[in-house]
Amino acid sequence: MDMKQKSQFTDRITRIQAGGPNTFATVYCGPQSINTPKGKAVEGVQTRSQAPMAPRITTVQKMRAGLQSGLTQVSVFTALFVAYVRYVGL
Repeated sequence: MDMKQKSQFTDRITRIQAGGPNTFATVYCGPQSINTPKGKAVEGVQTRSQAPMAPRITTVQKMRAGLQSGLTQVSVFTALFVAYVRYVGL
């Protein structure tokens, strides 16, 4: 380790032991609705209201989609089976 790195590491350890931050920066995650401890607003942080909810799918729509999916699968299987019987035979 370099002497400069050792001194930086020692300074960081003493800051941690004194209850100070580990780095020279403060990281803010998520929306901030309050001010920083010094009363200054955090720059670059935006607050948003709740995201719009996606419309719910009703039971009728789910059943209709399931019926369409089932009919499509049966028709594709039938077409493939007919083609197989026609060209290969049983």
